[in-house]
Formats: sequence, C-alpha cells, structure tokens
Amino acid sequence: MDNAINKVLAKLYQPLDIAIFSKEGYGCFKLRSQAPRWLSDLIETNKFRTACYLDELFPFVACFLPDFENHWKNEKSKLLTSEIWLETSDTGHEIPLEAYAIWFEGSAFFLIKNLGRKYTESVNFLQKARDNALLKEHLESEVMRRTEDIKAREEEIAMRLSNMTCFRDSQTGEHVRRIGHYAAVMGDALGWSRQKVDDIRIAAPMHDIGKIAIKDKILLKKGPLTKIEFKAMQQHTLVGYNMLKGANIPVLDMAAEIALNHHEKWDGSGYPHGTAGINIPETARIVTIVDIYDALVHKRVYKKALSEEDTLEYLQQIAGEHIDPNLFILFLKQLPAIREVRKAYSK
Repeated sequence: MDNAINKVLAKLYQPLDIAIFSKEGYGCFKLRSQAPRWLSDLIETNKFRTACYLDELFPFVACFLPDFENHWKNEKSKLLTSEIWLETSDTGHEIPLEAYAIWFEGSAFFLIKNLGRKYTESVNFLQKARDNALLKEHLESEVMRRTEDIKAREEEIAMRLSNMTCFRDSQTGEHVRRIGHYAAVMGDALGWSRQKVDDIRIAAPMHDIGKIAIKDKILLKKGPLTKIEFKAMQQHTLVGYNMLKGANIPVLDMAAEIALNHHEKWDGSGYPHGTAGINIPETARIVTIVDIYDALVHKRVYKKALSEEDTLEYLQQIAGEHIDPNLFILFLKQLPAIREVRKAYSK
C-alpha cells in the first residue's frame, strides 16, 4: 500500500492541489496525503486522522459515490471524474472541487482537486460570453423591430403615394396593394433576399405614380386615345421615374426603376425607350406580368372582369412578345400563392 501511495503522491500530489484518500470500505476513506490548505479551510484537520465517510463531510459526494464504487469494483485503471461542485469555507469563500476515482496497483483511491482560479476564470469567461450573447440577441431583436417599424412606415407612405393616382383613374387601393404582394411572391420564388422581397412589395405599388401629372381629359377618357393623347399618357413613366429617382434609398430607387420600365416590352416595342429582353430590369418585368394579370381578372368601370382561364390564355399569347416568357412560366408555378393574395386583398 505505501509503495503504491508514494507513486501516486509523486505523480499527482506534488504538481497539483489534490487531497488523496485511500478506500477503506464502502464510503469510508482515509487521507493519505498532506491536507491541502483549502481542505483545512473547509474541514477540521483532526477529522481526517482516522478513516471517515466523505459523503458526510461533503454531502455532494453522495451523488456520484455509487458510480465510483462500481468503478473500483471493476478495478478499472481509467480515471473516472465527478461533476464539479462548490463548497463554502467559514470565511464565505467558495471553493470549486472535482473528484476522481482511480484503481492503482490493486488499491482504490479517491482524489479531490481544488480547481481554484482556473475554474473561476472559466466561469467568468462563460458568463461574459453569455452576457455578450444575450446583449447581441437583444440588439439584433431591437434592430429587427426597428427595421420592421421602418418598413411599415415605408409601406404606408408608398401606399398613400400610390393611392393618389387611384383617386384620379379607375384603379383601386386594393389593386396597387395586390401588385406589391404578387411581386413579392415572384421575388421570393426567384430566391431573392428577404430585404429585396420586402422592397419590391413596397416599391411595386408606386409603378403608376407618374399618372398624377396626366391631364384628366386623357387619364379619364372612356374611349380610345388619339396618338397625341397616347404620347402624353406615355409620359407617366418618365414623370414617375423623375419623382422617385435620386433618393439613394433602396426601396425608392427600385420604385423609380419600375416606374420607368414597366411598360417596356420583351420584344422592344414598348415605351418610353424601347428597351428589350433582359435589358429591362427584372423588377419591371415582374410588375408588367402581375399588373396585366390583376387588371384583367378584376372589373373596372370601363370593362368586365375576365375569367382567370381567359386571362392566362391571353398572357400565354403575349409571352415572348410583351412579357418575359421565363418569368411567365414562373408566374404559372406560383398561381396558388397569387390566388391567396387575390383572396386576401379583394373586397
């Protein structure tokens, strides 16, 4: 026994702040090393002059002692470690402890180590990390909340601007709101970022904002427009663009882009510049499709509503000429979501 203890002392006790006990019976142990200072601060040294029950001196030991006993019973040389626990000295100082069970040269040993400053530093580090994580989470939540508030205000402003044109022609507030949500469905299907999807939802309803500059006799005319009147009507794209451009605000920059280009056609026969194909901004190509769709499936003062079947047949006919054929295919795949928007934003 003494030879084995000496080897343990030489290997463990000298470099580490450890109290070494030999197993004398179930739960009964005898101190074999010198009592470390921390042990003396916790327990009167005379209690270790003879064998003692450690679970009586350190109540937490009872939580893992059965596992230790089973470990020794199987004579496993591998070190078995307990959970960390805290003991409080008479001066109120907390001492973090960890226990180990080891079978060494035919004898069972119970080791208790004071984790000391390293444990305290680790706990402080983890606490700071936790506090920083909570602070980051709070700040991210606050940023998200404020971003949502800003988006809500932007959308409200956009809708009020868009509704200015609704007071003067046959469009409705529901129409422009649907255009925004249709466009958002398409952007989401294209894999756009959440920010960009939100932007087109807000920007798309402003596509016809330039109509506020068009004279009533042209804007509200029931019959066909003359060439001169149609030329004047075409100016609403440029007016809207000039109203919205240069803000250096993403959602307004996108709205300006859409206002300028939503009457351009895939084959280059549109206005105001005759831009064709993929040179037309994708945002405007999306709005062109959803605007035509919504205008056809809803009743206006000058026309009856078409069935969705007839509307889709018409869109199929103009795909590749007026509208982007690939985006139209994507639009067809999104019809369930498009119909949900119609249902949600229709009187």
